[in-house]
Amino acid sequence: MSHGEGKDKFLSEKENPQAMRKKKKLGEDEFAQAIAKNVVAQVCESLGFQSFQQSALDNLADVTMRFIREIGKTASSYANLANRTQCNVFDVIQGLEHLGSIQGFSGASDVRHCLTRSSVVKDIIRYISQADEIPFVYQISTFPVVKERVLDLRSSQPEETPCDEHIPSWLPKFPDPATYAE
Repeated sequence: MSHGEGKDKFLSEKENPQAMRKKKKLGEDEFAQAIAKNVVAQVCESLGFQSFQQSALDNLADVTMRFIREIGKTASSYANLANRTQCNVFDVIQGLEHLGSIQGFSGASDVRHCLTRSSVVKDIIRYISQADEIPFVYQISTFPVVKERVLDLRSSQPEETPCDEHIPSWLPKFPDPATYAE
């Protein structure tokens, strides 16, 4: 039984669309993985750990990323159920409740029920009031990092005769007549 691996194995990377998708996703995952490792290391350090194995750091960062991804998926699902395209804090709270307990919390289906009675919200409030705020170690730029573009306002073509009055000056110049005239 080949499990479908043999077919794509002999294709070059350019011919193999799965390899291209994996490479693109790998860049995004590496960025998130690096941030998750820093976060996990910082949290562990704040809890009193002085050192730990690299494999433990990798696994904790992976679990953290998976949990955050699942919260996002669940919150998005709740937003979709409410006919919205964007998630809000209530969707995130319901997502946390959904992932945190099998039974959910009483009154979750009641739209007039206050979500601050949720056990997850109470736990978060309790943690925030007890824990010391620890700023993140590094300044994080958004992914993908976009380099600033320098806008060249000079025209690449030499100045020509002024345009006709009915053509605005901000439009590009006409191409050389030799390119379109016979």
